[in-house]
Amino acid sequence: MVAPFMVAAVEEPSHHLLGQAVIRIGLGAISGLVGLLWIGQGAGLIPGSFMTGQVLWLGLGIVCLLLGLALLLAPWRRGARPRR
Repeated sequence: MVAPFMVAAVEEPSHHLLGQAVIRIGLGAISGLVGLLWIGQGAGLIPGSFMTGQVLWLGLGIVCLLLGLALLLAPWRRGARPRR
């Protein structure tokens, strides 16, 4: 039999990790979408902004998109490791 305080201590980290994964996925999705927008504006594909046709925004968009992809893939990379 397991004492109730021990069960709570064991279950809490999984909720904490789930919350971190949700936040990471949300930030990754937002970062990726902003990156795509900036790439489109920097490449001149989306007109109507001071960023249109500016190489700086194309480069920042690529960086933002890569950061977003890294954040989106991070939860699955962590889950792929064998548990000890």
